[in-house]
Amino acid sequence: MVEYQYLTELQSHIKEFDYLKSAEIEERINQIQWLRPQGNNLYILTTNDKTIKTWKISEKKMKKPVFLNKSEKDLKFPQMQVSETGLMPTLLRSYPQLHQYHINSLSSCSNGENFLSGDDLRINVWTLDSTNEAYNVVDLKPDNLDEISEVITSAKFHPLNNNLFLYSTSRGICKVGDLRKGSNSESTA
Repeated sequence: MVEYQYLTELQSHIKEFDYLKSAEIEERINQIQWLRPQGNNLYILTTNDKTIKTWKISEKKMKKPVFLNKSEKDLKFPQMQVSETGLMPTLLRSYPQLHQYHINSLSSCSNGENFLSGDDLRINVWTLDSTNEAYNVVDLKPDNLDEISEVITSAKFHPLNNNLFLYSTSRGICKVGDLRKGSNSESTA
């Protein structure tokens, strides 16, 4: 039996309600993705159906109160002392609902500055520092939704070349894209 050392956990998403579509957004996580570590800190991306989040996991010192008074006559004031260290998650950014459909893909770029997210009909490229703007690089949405002939099933950046990405469709096709050829900006701001 393979075992591992438990380090930490986080509650990334909670159940939400989309009032525009009158639909519940489940708390389940659809995709997770490691980002480039910085120093001793770990960074991850998580997504449910609509919202992407960036998390920082860092080592924190846990303190607990300790009574140091020797005599029972002395007034007892606790002092905080480090009892142990542990990994603690911190939410850094939450990227709003720029996807109209369920997010099925997350992929970090080799440049450490961007990531892509894909839903059934669109792929967006984000800058990690900007939460309200994404660049739409693939859009399969027809004018009439009854004319949908394929959907995006997965999308990934190339592991070394930050201009190339790959995506697959429900028709069993893999397509390679080059970001140097152009994109469309999609913004909520």
